[in-house]
Amino acid sequence: MVALFSVSVLATTMVYADRFQEQINQLSAENTQKRANQSILSTEASSLTDAINRLQAEINASQARIDQLNGEIAELRRQQAIENARLFARSGGVVNVPDSSGYPWANYRSGSWTHAGSCYYGDDVDPWGMCYRQCVSYTAWKVWKEGRFMPNWGGRGNANNWDDNARAAGFRVDNTPARGAIAISNYGTWGHAMFVESVNPNGTINISQYNVGLTGEYSEAYNMSANGLVFIHFPPR
Repeated sequence: MVALFSVSVLATTMVYADRFQEQINQLSAENTQKRANQSILSTEASSLTDAINRLQAEINASQARIDQLNGEIAELRRQQAIENARLFARSGGVVNVPDSSGYPWANYRSGSWTHAGSCYYGDDVDPWGMCYRQCVSYTAWKVWKEGRFMPNWGGRGNANNWDDNARAAGFRVDNTPARGAIAISNYGTWGHAMFVESVNPNGTINISQYNVGLTGEYSEAYNMSANGLVFIHFPPR
């Protein structure tokens, strides 16, 4: 009886041992697969980290370029402001008065308009291709309002492009001021455009304008010297 009991216990023990071994083998196989997966994920993580680092370097380089360009734009605006101030130092100066001209876009983005944002808002281009509240938008509108022919010069509409555009179109361009002409200063980054309201007996001019201070505001100037200015005489429509 003792022998039979021992054999039975041994057999039972061997059955459990086989089951445990099967579990061990299964767990070992799973661990092997998990280690393989871990290695793959580690490789992918390393690649992703490299990709993230490359993207961050590109972002940093782009931001540095943006900062550089913003600095250059600010310098161009500063130079234009200096030239505009020099231009009006020869007269009685600029007089900031409420705009009674009827210019349709005088209040466009009131309180939030900036010279830097102008032409980038996406909804601020007038029928002649000029950006609202810029000097050229106001003068284009004044030409049209006076019953004269105003071409669409969008894309080449800086003030210092206007006299060249006008000559190419066959319009009269000279140094003789006249009421209704557009006075162009070619100095500075973009130049400046003004509407001649009247000519005084001594040859000085009285003008209306927008954005001379790069603030998108209306202003006037009186008894301004015509020296150094170019005048465009747009034909009737």
